[in-house]
Amino acid sequence: MPVWDEHALDELKAIGGDKLVKTVVRQSLKDAEDRIAELCQLKPEQPLSSWRESAHGLHGVLVSLGAVRLSQIVAEALDLEKFDRARSYAVEFAQQLSEVRDILAVFLT
Repeated sequence: MPVWDEHALDELKAIGGDKLVKTVVRQSLKDAEDRIAELCQLKPEQPLSSWRESAHGLHGVLVSLGAVRLSQIVAEALDLEKFDRARSYAVEFAQQLSEVRDILAVFLT
């Protein structure tokens, strides 16, 4: 599975050029970090709906960026039945986001 869809940001670039792409990438990466932080802070006594809400928000951001592999991992985590894997998923999301950030760095310069 590819890490990133290189054509995901083409439409944005066509509409608003490099400046719009830079703005959207920067904000989307921040949003993804915020969602991952929320997921890391959730406690087992909280309802799973809290997990799903934050994970769903993260998934949407990743799809818009074209982060194919990470968005697929998050989609799988949406079906989490118990918090037992929540921490490991959140750690994996953070690690994968670092890889996505490295790929998207070209749009931020």
